[in-house]
Amino acid sequence: MRKHYLGLLIAPLAVVLLAGCGSSVADAPVGLVKSNTYRTTYGTDPTTFNSVKTNEQPNSQHIANFIDGLVENDVHGRIVPALAESWTDTMEGTKQVWTFELRETNWVDADGEILFPVKADDWVYAAEQALDSLNASGVVYLYWMFIDGSYEYYDLLDRYNNYASGADVNLIDPEHEDYDPDYVRVTEAPDFDMVGIKAIDDDTLEFTLPNAMSYFPTVLTYSVFFPISRQFVQNIGGWDNYGVINTPSTAQESIAYNGAFLLQSYTESNSIVYVKNPHYWDKDSVSVEFVNQTYVPEDAGFNWARLKFEAGVIDGFNVTQQDVAGWEKYVEGPAGTGTMEAPAHEAAYTTSGSLYGASYYMSFNYKRPRPLVDTALNETQVSNLEKALKNVHFRRAFMYAVDKGALNARRTPNSPNDWTTNTYTINGLAVDSNGKDYVEYIYEKFAAENDITVEAAKELIAPGKPGIRNVDMAKAEMRLAKPELEAAGVTFPIEAEYWFLANANLTPYYEAVVDSIDDAIGTVDSVKILNNTIYTTAKSTNAFYYYQFSIQIGNFGWGPDYGDPSTYLNTFKIGGDLTPNLGLTDPVLAEEILGEYDDLLATADAITDLEDRFAAYAEAEYKLVFEDAILIPFMKPYSAGITVSVSKVQPRTIPATLYGNSGEKLKFVVVYNRTLTKAEIEYFREQFLAETE
Repeated sequence: MRKHYLGLLIAPLAVVLLAGCGSSVADAPVGLVKSNTYRTTYGTDPTTFNSVKTNEQPNSQHIANFIDGLVENDVHGRIVPALAESWTDTMEGTKQVWTFELRETNWVDADGEILFPVKADDWVYAAEQALDSLNASGVVYLYWMFIDGSYEYYDLLDRYNNYASGADVNLIDPEHEDYDPDYVRVTEAPDFDMVGIKAIDDDTLEFTLPNAMSYFPTVLTYSVFFPISRQFVQNIGGWDNYGVINTPSTAQESIAYNGAFLLQSYTESNSIVYVKNPHYWDKDSVSVEFVNQTYVPEDAGFNWARLKFEAGVIDGFNVTQQDVAGWEKYVEGPAGTGTMEAPAHEAAYTTSGSLYGASYYMSFNYKRPRPLVDTALNETQVSNLEKALKNVHFRRAFMYAVDKGALNARRTPNSPNDWTTNTYTINGLAVDSNGKDYVEYIYEKFAAENDITVEAAKELIAPGKPGIRNVDMAKAEMRLAKPELEAAGVTFPIEAEYWFLANANLTPYYEAVVDSIDDAIGTVDSVKILNNTIYTTAKSTNAFYYYQFSIQIGNFGWGPDYGDPSTYLNTFKIGGDLTPNLGLTDPVLAEEILGEYDDLLATADAITDLEDRFAAYAEAEYKLVFEDAILIPFMKPYSAGITVSVSKVQPRTIPATLYGNSGEKLKFVVVYNRTLTKAEIEYFREQFLAETE
């Protein structure tokens, strides 16, 4: 998950994703001097720098700057060499073999002292650790998906670990209640040679895939496929010490570096400072010597980023409509004539095209863990809701009832659907061999199923469009659900409990979302259907993805790991990464809710022709979102792709990618001594476009 498992964006965004402005020819900037320091923000303290263990963006955003992988995305979004100088792929029967030739470079410590060469075994070692269940990798599934023999090895090693620790004794004891007659005990550790990752020599690395995957290099941009030095881990006392942040003052010593930056200092909930790696293989591309990151407090107001910029603490920010003073100053101007498309201030400019890949959604929990915690409901009330949630008409009623704009207006009150998204997979992620975006296949499927034109479908479900809210349809679905629910033993009114993250700025907007549901289906035909309650307790009682809730609104999201629709859609297959969010840990219940979707997804996964593959994925996604209403896509930051920014940062110096971790790299960032003007932004934009021609 590139991003990985994501929480809701509640901080004022100070990240400036720069894209195009107008089309006039601009003069070269005069008087600009490059700064040696980039000043930006971070919103959550890191918990580990171990690239094998973590699946969370607050960690990976730093790892991507400390460690390079085989390939990366450049500022144009193209896959280019990083630690691999070149690569080839060949077919061996039905399997695909990718061979990478490594460049000469070194690992260094936090002081920039050379330790030892980077070699192919560093990738093998990282894979060994990822595929050991004792290490609890949050992203091991990526190996299972792409590397031949990896799941089989993981399973055998897991069984051996159970044998070695004695954890399997009850499973093989016919007299014990945990006895599993199908469990096969493994008494010898498996050989890693069965895994399709081989160090042919120090400079040559080979991956074997179970079938052809032309997009495999995009997979390698994700941090779980970054190398880890076996020798370094041995030198620091073993795996348990690697990437550990026991104390912020010693965090930088827990990893070896081969990336653009080294961690110079970290003060918890305050600041993180990088310094340039003096031995970086691509050091000529790194413009800044330092990166200073300031912590965004949880209670930061909508004007926080602007005030920090104006105080010289950070180098750029996005103007939000909720910051009334900032909007008047930078967008409307003294005469009130400026607009988002044409902001009045000389330093404010409109950017278009979102490179934020996370898709946030509303979802239901079909089986909360017991005992119940963090709830005002009793067992009878929760069980009643869980029975109702299994009914597809009940879920569709929510799908048609919810007003997504009510929440998204928190960022753009004058255009409340700017952040609205209506598909789970985002646009811009993947295109077929003819350059057709995958989401176009979803629009075509939606149009065919609803007997409308593709253009009409886009007006409903394209990014920034309002979606399919229809109060009449919501009531109609609830009328279909009611007799089925009564037959299943559901009693009315149903106590519907909603969870969202507590934040004073956001609470009114969440309440408006719940009100939209209540207005549509709270009462149908004079029958009270729902009693809606809200709570904002932070979830911390369950270790795996915080699934102690009944209905959540926008707290969870997913960002892509690689450039294929499966990076999103596989998260909700049976056993997928986000199914615990839904309470679907029981295989029988998971089959009941997800079985048909899972079958469609398996069919799509097996197809290699891109056009047929995308069409099959679109059918599965339509089932997931619009037919079964398993989840309700809610928002993607800058979905409509229009933002007003003010910055000292040269545009297009962040890698342009929606998947993996390259988009978190700061190696190409260029910062100037003063705020850039519209004309200067336009000049840099034209220079960038000229490079792509």
